[in-house]
Amino acid sequence: MQNLKNTFPLLQSLYAAWLQRRRDARMRAELLGLEGRELADLGVGRGELEFLLLHKGD
Repeated sequence: MQNLKNTFPLLQSLYAAWLQRRRDARMRAELLGLEGRELADLGVGRGELEFLLLHKGD
């Protein structure tokens, strides 16, 4: 029974990480799909997108 108690938090954290990766992929696809003018309205250049996506939590 103790092994099951230790496994559940691990499964929760793996599931949360999986969900976050899916959200990040959707956000990346959405931003990469914007036109240059739309990015300019946001104050972001196309070349900056990957950097911003990688450092969104900093």
